Amino acid sequence: MESGYEARLERVDGESRVVLSGEIDLIAVPDVFARIQEADREGAARVVVLMRDVTLIDSSGIGVLARLAAANVQMELRGTTGVVRRAIDISGVALSPSIRLDDDTP
Repeated sequence: MESGYEARLERVDGESRVVLSGEIDLIAVPDVFARIQEADREGAARVVVLMRDVTLIDSSGIGVLARLAAANVQMELRGTTGVVRRAIDISGVALSPSIRLDDDTP
């Protein structure tokens, strides 16, 4: 982990997952953007983004999700809780048809 965050791409059971942890802020955004784009280029119908270990997401983190959604990258956000879920809810980014929230799946 560097600078308080981690963004890595994993392949599990034929599914591309972007695993995020720590603080998703201005410093993390380039890596988060790159990992989600990389997963999308692999051709999955939807990119799974695991967020259960994210401790903070600021406006730049929300912005990268919005930017990818606007580019029609289909994402399933899993494990959004606490302040992270609140930020996502307040921002309205999850209202995009490109984003699905799934808090029941680890």
